[in-house]
Formats: sequence, C-alpha cells, structure tokens
Amino acid sequence: MNLKVKSILNSVSFPFASTGTDHVWLLASGIGSLEVVQDENDWTLVDQSSGKAADLPPDLKEWDQSGSEHPMVFWYVKSLLLAISSLEVDTDRIILKIESEQTFERASEKVFSRSLGGLVYCIRYLEGMEKYFSIGSYFSSVNQNHPLTKIALKSRYLSTKDAIQDFATCFVMGIPNVVCTDRDDLDCDNRWKKYIGSKYISIDWSKYHDSLKPPYLVRLRNGKEIVISDLILKEWQMIIPEKEEFLDMISDVDSEL
Repeated sequence: MNLKVKSILNSVSFPFASTGTDHVWLLASGIGSLEVVQDENDWTLVDQSSGKAADLPPDLKEWDQSGSEHPMVFWYVKSLLLAISSLEVDTDRIILKIESEQTFERASEKVFSRSLGGLVYCIRYLEGMEKYFSIGSYFSSVNQNHPLTKIALKSRYLSTKDAIQDFATCFVMGIPNVVCTDRDDLDCDNRWKKYIGSKYISIDWSKYHDSLKPPYLVRLRNGKEIVISDLILKEWQMIIPEKEEFLDMISDVDSEL
C-alpha cells in the first residue's frame, strides 16, 4: 500500500475476467468506472466498460491460497483500486472512479489501518455525496474532504495529539464499525461507540468551527440515512461495554493514535 499513486496509475495492471478464465490485465490509468458488487465469496469490482470483474488468474489464485501463509493478493488488488478512486452512488449502486489526478503522493496516505478491523479508506465522495461522512458498503470508507477527516489525516503521524485530533482519528476509524450495513440502525459495536463518545465529550466545542461539529450524516448500504447528533454521541459515552472488548478496541485505536 506504500506505492506512489503515479506509479500505480502508470505502471500497475490489474486482472479482470468475465468467466474466470478469459483474464485481461488492465492498466490502472485505463480503467474508468468500477461497480462494487457482492460475489460468492465476498465482494469484487466490475469494470463498467468491459463488464469484467476483478479476479485472479487460476494459477495466481492457487498460489495465493496454497500453504499456511496466504499473501492475500486479491485483497491487495481491491485495496489499491480503492485507494486511487473516488466514489459516487447511482441509485443503489456504489461506483468507484479511478482518478488520474491525486492529492496524495502515496496510496497508504489515504488509508487508516486497524489491527482488529481491517482498513478504513479515505475516499473523495463525488457530487451529491459530499454531505455524508461515511457511506456503507462492503468496505469501510469515510469522506476524504470532511473537515474531521482532514484533521485525522494531517495529524496521523504526530506523537502527541490534542483533543480534536484524537477525536477526529477515533471518529474516522470507528464510524464504519458503528454503522451497520445490513440493518436500519446504529446497533453495532458498542466498543467504538463508547470510545467515540468519551473523546467527544472531552472537547470544548465552543473553540471550533461549526463544520467540525455534529450532526454527522451517514448512509447505510441499503440507502437509509442516519444522523449522528450531539445527543447520540453523549449517549454513546454512557455505554458500558464488556471490559475485554473495550480493552481490545483501545489497543486497536492506539495503533493509530
């Protein structure tokens, strides 16, 4: 993930196929739009111009799945494509668009890693989607241009963070875990709710611009919108999760804080 974005766009090709055998390798810069779709195992990306889905050739797939240590090549394929894409919603379809112009030098600069919960991708949400802080899909993402996300990105390598930087980092990493993608509610992962709420109430919000303050709008995978308000964040602080779960989550967050 630490590749330079220009190198990915100009030098890296990705495998696509429609039947599992007719594989072609598409240069990143030549890919236009990709639809996020569920497949039999997990999810994949379908090239809108050819109808072919991202997929490893049989020999590479066999090598990837053999032995005790799996390189997870297909996971890296999807991760790299996500890291160089913007996102839009067409009715109920999540569409990624490969961006030839990038504001980040390396793909890793747009990704937050959670030791217990995979990756969170900071993606530019396109016209009509800018109002959302997070859009539910088969992967975790947040709005790259939201003021809180910008603070989290700029402060991610600081050895010491102030209260707003702490909250921004926690919110970026936690909200995709809190928002259920398969139910119409926020009834997920009390560990993150507790931690986000605790960080939220520690801030003197009178010092900050309204663009940083709640309400925050999120979109579930089924299209429903949910508003995360000041009241909800304060209620989250009152949650008492299981001790072991809370300690695991703190360890997860500390990998970024």
